[in-house]
Amino acid sequence: MALTAYGNATLQRADSIPGPAFYPGNSAFQFCEYVRFVDVIGSGPSTQLQEWAPDPIAWFDRLRIERVATLRLRYGPQGGGTVGGERVPDRMLAGFLGGGGRWLIEALSPDGSDYWEARWQAGDRNRPDQKIWRVTYGRIARGQITHTLAPENLEQLKRELDRTLTELEHCARSHRLASFATLFERSRAQLFAASPGGDVYHTDLTVPGQLSQLAEQLLAAAQLGWVFGGMGSWNDVGFDVSKDPEYQRLSDTLFTLLPRTYVAVADTTMRR
Repeated sequence: MALTAYGNATLQRADSIPGPAFYPGNSAFQFCEYVRFVDVIGSGPSTQLQEWAPDPIAWFDRLRIERVATLRLRYGPQGGGTVGGERVPDRMLAGFLGGGGRWLIEALSPDGSDYWEARWQAGDRNRPDQKIWRVTYGRIARGQITHTLAPENLEQLKRELDRTLTELEHCARSHRLASFATLFERSRAQLFAASPGGDVYHTDLTVPGQLSQLAEQLLAAAQLGWVFGGMGSWNDVGFDVSKDPEYQRLSDTLFTLLPRTYVAVADTTMRR
């Protein structure tokens, strides 16, 4: 999200290249030892990685040289996986490295679309500054046909989130999960906040003034509403709750809505 938004702001202004305030200063990179970019050449055992840019700032600069006009955030489900011999949906794998679906950045240029995908690896887990993640974005496809995609209707997305978060709050309260009920309530409140984003952790995922109020509301609600992870998350509420059909239905709905929301908000930063 941060790379897409700041990248689009950079590509739209000839004199704009973000500095240390963005990298490594942005909260998105708080726990990253490095974020680098490579070309993925070949496939299978013969795959080679060729350095393309050593950090996000250099990546933005080279994208401009390569005549990239704009960036588009993309998400695709992975179809779930197997845990302990049992088939589970993507949302149950969101707390695992590489799980929960695929996030791509599409770079659109006159030569077509290139696709970048991140690989996260743990480095030194004992670093005092906690920057343990080594992130490598690989260009996994080049010169693909660029498809015209209709932008999401943000007002409709807001209505769907409002309804789902309201139902999830009631579901959580019915199972005496007060902390989650409060979290869903806080998430829904962001949809109607006059100044959204004050209640979230990542306040700098986009350039100040880049988003409309509606897009800011959706982004803030999506951050607070992301309850999927490992131990202690909404995925880990216990056997009795997990067998409730309403819990399953609403959880699946929310996990579908949140990536749609991030993609829709990122789309508003694109050059049209």
